[in-house]
Amino acid sequence: MKTQTLWQIVIKAIGIYVLLQFVSIAPQLFVNVFQIAFLKAEETVMVFQAVVTIFTISLYALIIWFTIFRTNSLINRLKLSERIDEDMLDLNISKAALLNIAVIVIGGVTFAESLPNFCHQLFLYFIDINTYDGFKKSPHSPWLIEDGLKLIIGYLLVSFHKSIVNFIIQRTN
Repeated sequence: MKTQTLWQIVIKAIGIYVLLQFVSIAPQLFVNVFQIAFLKAEETVMVFQAVVTIFTISLYALIIWFTIFRTNSLINRLKLSERIDEDMLDLNISKAALLNIAVIVIGGVTFAESLPNFCHQLFLYFIDINTYDGFKKSPHSPWLIEDGLKLIIGYLLVSFHKSIVNFIIQRTN
């Protein structure tokens, strides 16, 4: 395996992980956009929230774009393959197989991290079910939705890892 290929796999795995982290903070960012658009607050607070939200979304988008789809340009700019003396590494595993492993591990970690949180929030929701008028009014609802989505995404990453890796490889070429 070439060092370039190894770096591609490592960087793409990091990109997938950053994408999953973005999924967990995206609801909070979109709540900020909603607050800016529809709620009345001090103008300086709204401008500051808008700038921070746009900056955060843009930064995540750039990181995800470069780490998943523009990996070679990132490796060349950071001169990562030049820092390893050997051009070939003795790893008898294909790029697709290593990416499959990375996607499965990231999906498994995401699922494992969100399952206890989901169960905890579900438990709290059922404890407070009589206190709040419906699912929308419960303070546990956003966390249930977030952790539920992360559970589903983790499961889908593990279940459809071949399709995800094929998509990444096709978009890279």
